[in-house]
Order: sequence, then structure tokens, then C-alpha cells
Amino acid sequence: MMQVGHGETVQHVRWSHDERNAHNQLKPVFHDPVEITNVGVDVPSPTEPLNGLSERQIVDVVVFLPAGSTVGHRDKFIVRGEEYEVVGDAPAITNFFTGTPFLTETKLKRVTG
Repeated sequence: MMQVGHGETVQHVRWSHDERNAHNQLKPVFHDPVEITNVGVDVPSPTEPLNGLSERQIVDVVVFLPAGSTVGHRDKFIVRGEEYEVVGDAPAITNFFTGTPFLTETKLKRVTG
């Protein structure tokens, strides 16, 4: 089984369900954060508009979770104290020749401004 040699600790916040608020709008409800140790965190790649008119910044990060981890597209992660949303589902993947489980590669995004 693959492992990250010197990973970080992140928090996985799983989406539970949606509830309606007093205005009848759906709002997401999340489980309590769960710490995951030994996670590989890729170098963040921030982007921002080049026109200088906006203060919006988008930060993309990829995390490599322990083999066999599953992540839903509505889940969130807390990485280095910042909250990120998951981009797409991240299922557990195994090598179809050997059955060896791979690290679960999960794309994350944080938008500010």
C-alpha cells in the first residue's frame, strides 16, 4: 500500500444533508471535522485577475489522502487553517493489474473576495 512519507494533518468535513432555513432555502449541514494524518499536500496555485480591478483570488490545491479514502463533491477540507471545497468526487482507486490501492487524489478550491 502506498503512503506519504512526511505528510500533513488535514481535517475532512463531510457533507451530511440539506435543511431548509426560515426562508425555505436549502442550506448544507456538515458532520464534525475528522483529522486525517499523513496527507500529501501539493503546492497551492493561486490565480487572480490581471486587470487589477478585482480582489478575488482562487487557490487550487491537490491533496493525496490515504489509500482507500473516499470523498464526496460536497465535502470540505481544512488545510493549513484554510477551508477548501472539493472539486468533483474522489473515489478510492486500486490498480486493476495488482489490486494495490492508490492514494486518493482530491482536488480542492478556495475562492476569496
